[in-house]
Amino acid sequence: MKPVRCVGVADKTGGLAGAIVSGLRLFGPLPAGRDFSTLLMQVADSPVRLRESNPELLVLAASSELPEAASPLSCRRVLVPGEKADAAARVLSSECAVSYGMSPKDSLTFSSTARERLVLAIQRELVTLDGVVLERQELPIRAWAEAELRILLASAGTLLLLGVPPERMMPQPDPRPSKPSPRLS
Repeated sequence: MKPVRCVGVADKTGGLAGAIVSGLRLFGPLPAGRDFSTLLMQVADSPVRLRESNPELLVLAASSELPEAASPLSCRRVLVPGEKADAAARVLSSECAVSYGMSPKDSLTFSSTARERLVLAIQRELVTLDGVVLERQELPIRAWAEAELRILLASAGTLLLLGVPPERMMPQPDPRPSKPSPRLS
């Protein structure tokens, strides 16, 4: 039996947690023989409330507030909004921090934001919780949740860190047969 993997999501609105669950349902199961029974997702409005669950992956929504420096948190990986990365480094202890946002400095960003053609840019190597290395790349993905772009970006990063293969998030060809083009004479 595979060990249970704990993911902590600090999300005041619940939108990010909902998008992660939607993505897991659509793109799962997780690789390496993991199914959803091996994933425990704890959601709280503050990262401090996730301390007891000792998450392997801590995901911070843009709306979440960081804990005081006097109460640092520890996890294997943290996915953090880029504008909070410096502050997070002072209060979070992790093997690896991955930033997301619309800045070219962020590890994960969108290079195209048209809803019908989202392109996720992985701007630095990304190592999943299972140790798989995802190289720098641009990846067309489909929008799987009616959510703002930052929430889709954070949920895509979460799915990748959990080990969902990038190709599962790519748009699928339309299964309907295409109509032949009318001939011009």
